[in-house]
Amino acid sequence: LDIKAGVSISNTKFEMNIPNDTLERTTSRVGPLFGAVLSVNFFGVGFTSGLEYSSKGFETSTGEKADLNYFNIPLLFYFDFDIGEKVRIEGNLGPYFGVLLSSSDSPDYKIKNFDFGLLGNLQFAYMFNKYMGVLLGGKYEYGGLNNLGNNEEIKKITTSTINIYTALKFEL
Repeated sequence: LDIKAGVSISNTKFEMNIPNDTLERTTSRVGPLFGAVLSVNFFGVGFTSGLEYSSKGFETSTGEKADLNYFNIPLLFYFDFDIGEKVRIEGNLGPYFGVLLSSSDSPDYKIKNFDFGLLGNLQFAYMFNKYMGVLLGGKYEYGGLNNLGNNEEIKKITTSTINIYTALKFEL
């Protein structure tokens, strides 16, 4: 079980059916990340799932800020290997499903309530003992495979998010 806290750096891309300079040129937003994930390990490979809060969003060229807050449920393939007696490299790869908690919609765009994407992460764990440790990790999420846009003017909305986090690790 990993209890995570960190920061998300999110970039949102719009493909428009009708030209709109405000949405075609957005900048990244920084927000919090926290959650808990459980990995089941079978001799170095396994499965990971859990619940994570992720803050995504963007800022338009006119200065309008948009926050997109999600609960993500990852369904990931897990692997790990030991570097030494106390240090381990762990990774995950697979899809995630996101449920939109809140957004700052405007007349120019509307975000769907459900996100589907792919993610991959790599983390380094240092184990204090056989049951507890700390880790430092990074994760990349590509969201909007289901097209987050919900507007006839917008062809497609996708997100790219980089997460940097630390966590407490508990093992049985």
